[in-house]
Amino acid sequence: MPTGPGGTPLARYRILFDHCVTRKLARHLPGQNIEFAGRIGWADLNDGPLLDAMVGRFDVLVTTDQNLRFQQSIARRPIAVIVLQAPSNHVRHLAGLAPDIERAILDIRPGDIVVIATTDR
Repeated sequence: MPTGPGGTPLARYRILFDHCVTRKLARHLPGQNIEFAGRIGWADLNDGPLLDAMVGRFDVLVTTDQNLRFQQSIARRPIAVIVLQAPSNHVRHLAGLAPDIERAILDIRPGDIVVIATTDR
């Protein structure tokens, strides 16, 4: 994969941050092609309609919604999901997950669900 300054992987996928993921996390993922559900008017979409709307526009959903992976079938969709587990969705809890998010993005494939958890309390 091509890299930018400092070896940061350049955007490979179109990534959507769910409304529950702070925009501030994007600062910790330089070089990624990130959009925000709220900014494009999708903040009110429930899980199924959000996933359906992503098809053809985005490749990866980043969310803190712990139930999405149990309530929605991802395997049949041409997208992947990264679920972040942290004590809160505040950037101080999520920023430490950025290296793991970067690694997941390198290997993720459509239909995958990757859970990334912090040990912070």
